[in-house]
Amino acid sequence: MYPTLEVGDKVKIMRKKAITEKERTSHWLKGSYVVQEIAEKLNQKYYKLTDYPRLLMRHELLKI
Repeated sequence: MYPTLEVGDKVKIMRKKAITEKERTSHWLKGSYVVQEIAEKLNQKYYKLTDYPRLLMRHELLKI
């Protein structure tokens, strides 16, 4: 179960590794982002982050 996120929480974003990357490299982007807005479409929550262009779903975020 993921902890709930609220506006103002700091998060990291999950990234997809390249095929050539080792297992020990991080799954998370460097730096942290702040949840700016939470939108709901078709009973699914989407999170808008500061300085990030697209909406993300909960499984793509790690609460710091």
